Amino acid sequence: MKNLEAPASCFNLGTHYHILTKIPLALHLIYSSYAMVSTKNNCGICRSGLARVPSEGIFTAECSHIFHYYCILNNAKLGNLHCPVCQAKWNKDNVPFQVPPPQNNNMGTHFPSQQPTRWCYPQHQYMQEPPEPLTFSDDEPLPQCTSSIQSSAPQNITVKTHTESSAISCAESIPNFPVLVSILAPPLQDSEGHGRTPIDLVTVLDVSGSMEGTKLSLLKQAVRFVIENLGPSDRLSIVLFSSSSRRVFPLQRMTVDGRESAVIAIESLRADGGTNIAEGLRKGSKVLEDRRERNPVSSIILLSDGKDTYNITANRLLNQLPNSIRSSDMQQEIPVHTFGFGYDHDPNIMHAISDVSGGTFSFIESVGMIQDSFALCIGGLLSVVAQEVRLTLRSASPGVKILAIPSGRHVNEIFDEGQQGVIHVGNMYAEEQRQFLVYLFVPESSAPHTKTSLLEVLCMYKDLASNEFIQVQGEKIEILRPEVCSPAEKTVSLEVDRQRNRILVAEAIAEAQRLAEMGNLEAAQALLAQRKEMLLTSPASQAGDYHSNLFETELREVMERMASMKLYKQTGRAYSLAVNSSHMSQRASTRGDASASCLNAGSVGGRRRGPRSRSSYTALNAAPGEFHQPLASALDAAPGELHQPSVAVGVFETPAMVRMAPTRFGSVPVLVVSSAETVGEVLKTNGLVFSSRPKLIVFKKLLYDHRDVSAAPYGDYWRQMKSVFVLHLLSNKRVQSFRGVGEEETKLMLRKIEQQSTSSSPDHSIAPNLSEMLSTLTNDVSCRVALGRK
Repeated sequence: MKNLEAPASCFNLGTHYHILTKIPLALHLIYSSYAMVSTKNNCGICRSGLARVPSEGIFTAECSHIFHYYCILNNAKLGNLHCPVCQAKWNKDNVPFQVPPPQNNNMGTHFPSQQPTRWCYPQHQYMQEPPEPLTFSDDEPLPQCTSSIQSSAPQNITVKTHTESSAISCAESIPNFPVLVSILAPPLQDSEGHGRTPIDLVTVLDVSGSMEGTKLSLLKQAVRFVIENLGPSDRLSIVLFSSSSRRVFPLQRMTVDGRESAVIAIESLRADGGTNIAEGLRKGSKVLEDRRERNPVSSIILLSDGKDTYNITANRLLNQLPNSIRSSDMQQEIPVHTFGFGYDHDPNIMHAISDVSGGTFSFIESVGMIQDSFALCIGGLLSVVAQEVRLTLRSASPGVKILAIPSGRHVNEIFDEGQQGVIHVGNMYAEEQRQFLVYLFVPESSAPHTKTSLLEVLCMYKDLASNEFIQVQGEKIEILRPEVCSPAEKTVSLEVDRQRNRILVAEAIAEAQRLAEMGNLEAAQALLAQRKEMLLTSPASQAGDYHSNLFETELREVMERMASMKLYKQTGRAYSLAVNSSHMSQRASTRGDASASCLNAGSVGGRRRGPRSRSSYTALNAAPGEFHQPLASALDAAPGELHQPSVAVGVFETPAMVRMAPTRFGSVPVLVVSSAETVGEVLKTNGLVFSSRPKLIVFKKLLYDHRDVSAAPYGDYWRQMKSVFVLHLLSNKRVQSFRGVGEEETKLMLRKIEQQSTSSSPDHSIAPNLSEMLSTLTNDVSCRVALGRK
């Protein structure tokens, strides 16, 4: 305490000693056996609790962040006067201790740094990089009550089937007859998500030097959003990587205290160094491998904006990943959902990681899409209702054989000479749908006017509500065998044709991407154009099928991004791989910044969500973190096509994802209020929050960069301009000075009305157009007042 030099006198207030400085917003130091404890309960440097122990000082800075006195004192000896949490610069006259000048490095020549001096973080802070434990078995215990889901009877997965046509002539044998098998997961038992399955989530975040500035700020904002949406039974760990990796936050439950501690850890992030993705993933997977207790759902979220500077190729990086990520064992599955940010990341590596682990790859093209992309992913992870889902298919008649099952990334097996087949689906989100085409060999029938049984379908899965395995038997698939099929019986099923179109589009984009990697953009464009023509002539597209039209839009989007090799390398490669990831896993992911694509609410199976259905239009040109004019209206009053998510997400999005992602009209984020009481709360209690004007390009160009009173954002400037406007332009004297202009223009309009009335036909069939005249009057008065002439 010998370094303590109070710039002003001390006085006793009860049991608290306050040291006053010379200005109102001074820093103050509190000493007492009952010291005042911060509302956040943790020191901003060491993150340990601000305990009420004798002689422990608590230091509150002018930026409102709170620290142990000895933590601040140790760092102040280095000459650092920047807050370690928010980097606000403190006034050296306002701190209750002496601060020496910054120390130079004695090792060789000293080069002054443009960055603030780094804080020396004791104990838990990663900047000092203390030795990490050999095992991460320090995860917070799960709550005693582990019944994560309500005890009511669970709803089962729904199994549906469709054949391409309702009949096959008994004299025909079809070598590739498609049958569609669909499974639909049940909804959450609580529509608000309460009582859902808890999750263990590890965020592996890139904090290399390229993340400095706006990127890092938006990343912090997105992770804070994740923290806010996790419940007290969920656990979160934070791993950072640049040239090396470090776990900055252990696997803790997101209680009130846990959230505050996680936010403090996020606010302390700094960007520096290279990019070592493999090291970050090894550390993240180790957190999940070493945990003592396990939540039913586990996952890793990986975000990077750059190329791995330690592993040039995807194969080299994948060889360094732990088995828990690369394992094909469904019980040990740890999916890694990767997010490639910007134009400089390596989409091949990010897609390979997600593909080998069972996750999804998202391409975040715009800086303002980070939080929305995280929201989409988290909305799904927080709604898992079934695990280890497996479809078993059996031939139901002699001669009927299973030939092929194009199941994308889902592993399938065909055995017993085509008599049986198995599709390993994995886990499913609430109301998520999976659809699989099964191609059969159907032989001739010797008994006309009968039915041929094709397949028996059995779905087995682990229900997370009861923690038991459940079997759901689907209806036996049968088909009519007349001697001659009628035109109605030959009609192609739109559900089957829609799914076939989706697979053809996904295969075309994957093949075009392969050709583009070889530098053959001409062949890639030709392939996409050919597949587009096939799509437009398909029965589903000819019938005006909504999703088939969106598939065509997606092909066109990929073609545009392959217009040149420069454009392909910039956005086309990442966009194509994100499309491939979404289609192969039949799960929604963010895809670039496209204005329209097949990324639409509902499913490929045609489930539309009525007024909640959303088209996928991305937030083009939206500033990061900026929210425009809100909309207050009844939810069902607006057309369904207007409810749009902020990112392009896919035909596979679920209601849980829709609820998590913000709603937008076009590129404008909106708030939809569904009751009159809430409208009053928005416009009355929180009116100031929703008072800013939208920043439109027209206002920027014509109204002096939003400085006109009609376009300025709400704040001090707008209030000042309003006062000037009222005082100088709307004063009684000024209004009266324009009275003559109004009277003169009104007389001219009345004279014109009189002339047209007297010159009209006797039956008055031609009447003066008063709407046009009133509009002309308004324009003439305004021009004369503002410009001095019409």
